Amino acid sequence: MLPASGYGEEAPRDALRIVAGAAEGRSATSDAIRDALGPSPLPARRELPFSSRWKWSAVELADGRVLVLGAPEVLGVGNLVEAARERQAQRARVLVVGTASTLPELPEDGSLPHLPDGFAPLGLAVMREAMREDALRVVGWLRREGVALKVLSGDAPATVEAIARAAGFPETTAISGADLPAEPAALAAAARTTSVFGRVTPEQKQRIVESLVGDGRYVAMVGDGVNDVPAMKAARVAIALGNGAQIAKGVADIVLVREDFGALPRGIEEGRRILANLRRVAKLFVVKSAFAATLILTVGVAGSAYPLLPRHLTLAGALTVGIPAFALALAPSRGRAPRLSFMRDLLRFAVPGGVVSALAVLAAYGVTKALPDRGLADARTVAVLVLVAVGLYLVLLLEDEAMEESRVRAWGVGALFAALVALLVAAFALAPVRRFFALEVPDVLELLVVVAASLFAIGVLGVLGFRWPLVARRLFGAERPAGRVDLGA
Repeated sequence: MLPASGYGEEAPRDALRIVAGAAEGRSATSDAIRDALGPSPLPARRELPFSSRWKWSAVELADGRVLVLGAPEVLGVGNLVEAARERQAQRARVLVVGTASTLPELPEDGSLPHLPDGFAPLGLAVMREAMREDALRVVGWLRREGVALKVLSGDAPATVEAIARAAGFPETTAISGADLPAEPAALAAAARTTSVFGRVTPEQKQRIVESLVGDGRYVAMVGDGVNDVPAMKAARVAIALGNGAQIAKGVADIVLVREDFGALPRGIEEGRRILANLRRVAKLFVVKSAFAATLILTVGVAGSAYPLLPRHLTLAGALTVGIPAFALALAPSRGRAPRLSFMRDLLRFAVPGGVVSALAVLAAYGVTKALPDRGLADARTVAVLVLVAVGLYLVLLLEDEAMEESRVRAWGVGALFAALVALLVAAFALAPVRRFFALEVPDVLELLVVVAASLFAIGVLGVLGFRWPLVARRLFGAERPAGRVDLGA
């Protein structure tokens, strides 16, 4: 408590206890005052509740006294201006408590009530803002991930600046709600370039969020009070605190039940993992569809025998789609989500991958059939081998999207690749399995055709911009050629 000139500390303390304890409206601020000073010894006859629109509250007691509590910038603090600014710059919330001659009526038309007549400050109530232990870490993580953080607060700009500075914001120059431009273009410019906003009303919070959304930003709004609800509803994602107002939790997409801001980075990472894995698995299945469509069109037009039997597609699908898709769906993934839309990202990988795979299979099939003493079964065996080889290469490219910069992950992917190759070799080595899948043991010339067709497909994919997989660079030290567009990512 900082008493005004002419008063001791008891006068503003008693007035603060009464105005905060007698009011029916509850808030985190009034609860903190009640916890510190105890309940009000006197009931209120009438009350004008606090609102973030007018930023003060007042009660009228049975003896006719009117006590007021609110923002220093709104009510005025007399000769305590410098003391208020000093405490606000030290990260404190400062309220002024005083007396008034009358209790204003709340207008029925929804307009702001006029300031209390004859307001005289008794002193300042200074409350320390409690910084969450993980605030600095979470703010730093979000900034490193490219998230532009904004603070929209009803507190004094100096207080908000100090808190933002303590939380690790690089730029903390605040704009006051009174100085916020009303013109949409100017407001949008301020919302883009400013990180800290103080003494803003709920409507201004909503307008700031709407301007950011209208600017093409993906906005998540964290709030806990009734005054945050309009902005939360305007955001793409609304996040509420577990101890917040029920209406805030009702409109929220996410509720931090334990009020743990550290859950946000974990949630973002898990969401990115799910989305990235969905993208990769979808690409794998659409590659298969693009491959099948290309074969149907080319073989159907030519009228020749289909190069693969259904059982061949079963074997190839298990090795290049089924088992890898299971691993990709569960694999950890780090990094930001692609900026491309889902369909564009899907098609730019799957269509070239499927078409090039089909062309390589058709080329190997045709060349093998043209060789002397080779029948349809030999040509189809070569086609299966080429399809599996190119499919495994595409799996490496997909897995490369989530590759960490470590040899441990690279060896894990290499082990999966080796296991799939071992299964293919076992299918040829075990006679019953080989007969079931209608395969022939390839000779040296046929293996050369497989290698040539596979290298042809990989080369075409390289020309199209698919990069050399990171797993190969990690295991063998190969470098990606300069100037390539990372279509494979």
